[in-house]
Amino acid sequence: MGWVSPSKLVADKKYVLNGITINEYLLAKHNENNINLPTKRTHNFKGVVIHNTNPAQSADDGRQYTAATLNGNVASRTHYYVTNLGAWKNLEDSDMNWTCGDGTTGNGNNGCISLEIIMGSKGGAVDLKARDNGAKLAAYILFINHMTVNDMYTHNYFLNIRNGVQGDYYTLCTKATPTRNCPYYIVWDWEGFRKQVD
Repeated sequence: MGWVSPSKLVADKKYVLNGITINEYLLAKHNENNINLPTKRTHNFKGVVIHNTNPAQSADDGRQYTAATLNGNVASRTHYYVTNLGAWKNLEDSDMNWTCGDGTTGNGNNGCISLEIIMGSKGGAVDLKARDNGAKLAAYILFINHMTVNDMYTHNYFLNIRNGVQGDYYTLCTKATPTRNCPYYIVWDWEGFRKQVD
């Protein structure tokens, strides 16, 4: 098992989607450490799920989290790590993700494209740019799939469904669970984020 240095990661492809630089570095193509990876999605595509991940305190947190995943230090598997600089794409859009806590049969992991928006509690320019990039990427994915912001969910939504919580879309998206409240830095302004994406 070899340690993957973040500084050695070079995107296989680099392109721009809706003004955001995407660094495509698919885990399946670089899996020398044989970490477990999700299979292809078997559910119909449901939409986009939004998460927050705290900054790793590096120059490029998306690159840092990609390396940490390949080193086996991150249990989740997300499609995109979104930062103020752009995004690192780790999974094909047609793959399942492991971010929603609803197993391989739930619509979160098996029906959505996941965006981990890396931002912290300060709410400064870096955090706001990461949020903006996340909104632009979510908007692009929804648009090309002929979907709307009503097809965008929080991590909370799928945890609440898993836990048997009853309620409308907004309640399921914004109600904290006993173990998590995600996306922590966005959920308090979920309607504002929806408008930003719209």
